[in-house]
Amino acid sequence: MEFSIDLLGDIKTEKEAKQLGDKGLGNLLILLLIFRNLENGNLLIEDTVIIPENISNEKKNPNCIGFDLDEEWMLTDLIKLQVITGAPDCALLLAKLFREKTKKSAQKEINALVVELGLTESCCKNISGRKKRNDPQSYTINDIKTIAKEFSKLSSKYQQYLTTSEISFKGKLYKNASKVFQEKKADYGLFWNKKNGFIIRDTDVIVVLEAENEFELNETLYMLLEEEQQEKEKFQQKIFPKSNVTVTILGDTYLGEWYAAHRKSLGRWDPIIDEGYDYSFEQVSPLIRNADFRIANFEAVLVNDLSNSPLKRVKKFVLGADIEGTTAVLKRQSIDLVTLATNHIGDYGQKGVVQTIQALKDKKINYVGSDDTVAGASAPFRLKTRTQEVFIFNAYWFKRYQYSVTNTYAIGDNLGAACISDHFCKKISELKQAYPNSKVIVIPHWGMDFKAIQAYQRENARRLVKAGADLIVGQGSHALQPAGKIENTDILYGIGNFVFNSDGEYKKNPIALPYGAVVNLNFKGKSLYATLKFIETNNLKTKWLPKEVTDEEFKEIVHAFEKEKCLDMGWEIKEQEKEITKKIW
Repeated sequence: MEFSIDLLGDIKTEKEAKQLGDKGLGNLLILLLIFRNLENGNLLIEDTVIIPENISNEKKNPNCIGFDLDEEWMLTDLIKLQVITGAPDCALLLAKLFREKTKKSAQKEINALVVELGLTESCCKNISGRKKRNDPQSYTINDIKTIAKEFSKLSSKYQQYLTTSEISFKGKLYKNASKVFQEKKADYGLFWNKKNGFIIRDTDVIVVLEAENEFELNETLYMLLEEEQQEKEKFQQKIFPKSNVTVTILGDTYLGEWYAAHRKSLGRWDPIIDEGYDYSFEQVSPLIRNADFRIANFEAVLVNDLSNSPLKRVKKFVLGADIEGTTAVLKRQSIDLVTLATNHIGDYGQKGVVQTIQALKDKKINYVGSDDTVAGASAPFRLKTRTQEVFIFNAYWFKRYQYSVTNTYAIGDNLGAACISDHFCKKISELKQAYPNSKVIVIPHWGMDFKAIQAYQRENARRLVKAGADLIVGQGSHALQPAGKIENTDILYGIGNFVFNSDGEYKKNPIALPYGAVVNLNFKGKSLYATLKFIETNNLKTKWLPKEVTDEEFKEIVHAFEKEKCLDMGWEIKEQEKEITKKIW
């Protein structure tokens, strides 16, 4: 028996694949041919065919279902019969209908299809799939993977035929060889000869060939499905059944309840008190609206009681967020994933971490970088497209004060932030070994507030690159920092704020760039393209309404990024669009 699981967009072929079977793949390829011609309009689902004598005479042959002379059959019903039975006479009748409607030979078209798809030359010597005594047929698991991928390209209305569970024919009920579609364990697929099949679920194709019987066929399928499900349950994840996906990464985000309380005590105007939680998103929402998936660095703790922090007299800034107000606006802004490994995750102690995680779970907002278990804090988030698998890690750099005084990190029995450490880096390396075709994006929380890139940031970046990071998108300094590169890994050292409703300290730190980057990552096929759009985030200047930068502000950013260095690293500066772009991989 042969079996495999592959990502549809990254199917692995075996160099010396075993030749299988003594029957051809005519029963599969005639269906693929029919569906392709339905899609291009050469056939209509209502087309009919009259049973000729030669096909009527097939009823005496093995595995045929037996059509009666001069019966009229509609194409839609023949497709269902072929999907369920794979009967030779049904395949021949489909070929006859094809010839009558298109004036072309189905066998010749299938021969061309074999060449087009690079299938084994001997995989289809006849439409019926029967043995040919003097012209043996055979195929490999690579052929089935390729054919399955072609079925995955069809529109959903035709893929739906491949979920047919049973059909009645002349008083006899024919059933599918598997119940995986009835049980909603797979999206669609095909089975033939009661010992072969492929199914497609989400972005995966699962193939089982040459099972001893239909029980072993299904037993193997269920085993592979369960293994895949267990694999998926290791991670929070998002799966996209397409190859072109845009992910937007946003900077430091906090609606500002701590700052609001302080302003209220001074009798000052405040954005969330006087305008509401949506106010500061007004001009930046259009920048993230078209993304498929949005990630924001949530730099606070979601708690029931904002006044009850064990660090209230220890830290200057204790950032608590109202659960209902904050989670509601995150949902309205379509934030799909929040990074939690920040210097504020421990601001309300263990209860704060637990309440934050529970609130996010309740609102079905994904998170990474912390968890209600210590081990879960350093677990990555898995993102799968049709053609790529990407793991997103989030961690906070090590600061002794945060470890010894504020208990920020997840260690021992203490819940908190994942930390950039040897153990964390080892997790990345081990994951890259376990998933050699995957990519890793690390979102570290690091840097000094409103300061330039620190040597310790660069040191940590080197550790992450050595561990296997393919892209690093840094956050935490509340100011925009330039891009860099270590070996083949691009690094955005600091993407600044997104919606962060503090007063800011840009006046005290004139070197700080009062801007944020909206990082659009376009996963296209097996490539990744990054586009950086920029927003002004000096709240005292914008009245807490971050907005897209002006031409002059973009020039300031380009100057700070050191234009020539950017160009040398492969970034393209588009002045008219006010964006910086690059193909990352």
